[in-house]
Amino acid sequence: TETDGGDELAIAGSYTDEWGDMHEISSESWSSGAGSFAIDSYDNDGMWAVAQNADSNEYFPGMWSRFDWTWSGTDLYVCQTEAYAASEGDALGTTPANAGDLDGGCPGYGWLLLTAI
Repeated sequence: TETDGGDELAIAGSYTDEWGDMHEISSESWSSGAGSFAIDSYDNDGMWAVAQNADSNEYFPGMWSRFDWTWSGTDLYVCQTEAYAASEGDALGTTPANAGDLDGGCPGYGWLLLTAI
């Protein structure tokens, strides 16, 4: 795992989302109702992480994902900006989600509110 200056992933923790799914996030992995992802690199200042989808995931097994996050006050929002990139570099090169538009700035399913548990 490439770390961000030796810091742990800023959003590491246990969460629920607005659909009732659990999210367990660490500097090494992200697991949720959508599957498991092995985090390979992240940037706390840039508010993104790139991870490889687990081979056991129902959707896009073995592909690469990019996750962006932002804060609105104390609320944490995440966006799976990319779900099926062919490589880590392709996922990293994905256009970041628009944190200034929590209604439409995340492609696909939109920004997801995570609540710490």
